[in-house]
Amino acid sequence: MPSIAMIASLLAILANHASATASLFLAVYGLGNVRGGDNLSVVTTVTNTGDETLKLYKDPRSVLSPFPENTFSIYSETGASPDFVGARAKYAFNAATNFVTLEPGANVSVTHDLGSGYSFTQEGEYKVETTNLLFYQDEAGNPQPIHAVVSSTHQTKLSGSLQSSKRRERGMGKRATFAGCTASQQADINSALGVSTTYIANAVNYLTSLTGGKPRYTTWFGTYSSTRKATVLDHFEKIQSSDPRTYQYDCQCTDDSYAWVYPNEFGIVHLCNAFWPAGISGTDSKAGTIIHEASHFTRNGGTDDIRYGQSGCKQLALENPNDAIRNADSHEYLAENTPTLS
Repeated sequence: MPSIAMIASLLAILANHASATASLFLAVYGLGNVRGGDNLSVVTTVTNTGDETLKLYKDPRSVLSPFPENTFSIYSETGASPDFVGARAKYAFNAATNFVTLEPGANVSVTHDLGSGYSFTQEGEYKVETTNLLFYQDEAGNPQPIHAVVSSTHQTKLSGSLQSSKRRERGMGKRATFAGCTASQQADINSALGVSTTYIANAVNYLTSLTGGKPRYTTWFGTYSSTRKATVLDHFEKIQSSDPRTYQYDCQCTDDSYAWVYPNEFGIVHLCNAFWPAGISGTDSKAGTIIHEASHFTRNGGTDDIRYGQSGCKQLALENPNDAIRNADSHEYLAENTPTLS
């Protein structure tokens, strides 16, 4: 029979566990006056203000990664926003190996290069806001969303040469070319390209003949609309015309993402750590990843990364079909069609 002391100790442990709260504080810092787009950067600092240690994902869309995703909202004095010209990535929480672990009271700071991610065309005052959504890994190993409390926006005055010299304009070649890829990696890419070509053709044929709501469409894009379907079909037709077999594939990325692209650097795909163990075909496959990244290119439709993963994309289709037709993973899953839907 447990003693009173043992019971009291157990109750104390349970009480502490029940009262544990996860909370974060986010601050944005930077210079008040900046000359030149190359020098425009901000520092974000995330502080664990809760009473439990948090293992945070380095999601490329979040302030915990310096990756040039569309993490910020920037406004001029007139309310205009610079165009986003940064990168888009396919990221998988279940493939993540890099985390930021913050004990209560600890913080981490990350520098973000805004000049290479946004196209500034006017001098003047700018207000910089940041997304406050992060994800931590729970005890079961699953990602859980958490919104940090943001201290304030950052104000800066930009002058001088506005366009960053770090941005590049590059185009595609006549056939697949490789940068930093081993012979084995090149073989994997070529195998995936064969499957992706079939996936794309199948998607074009399916969407061309589609005249109403069927499971394969509605699962990923929500309630059927001829206008929305036409948008998705246009994306796939442009991907097909661009022919991913003519793109350049760079194998030098070493982060947790599957792959990433600069939407305005047409035909150049950077393949990362999560890409290589993925299957050639099927859900979140190499072939599907190539389609995902191809859809990000501006001339192929310029999709976004609104939700990742099948469950997230299914929920997005139910909640907001207009966003679903702009989501890259939704296009990938319709193309992969695993499990098979009619």
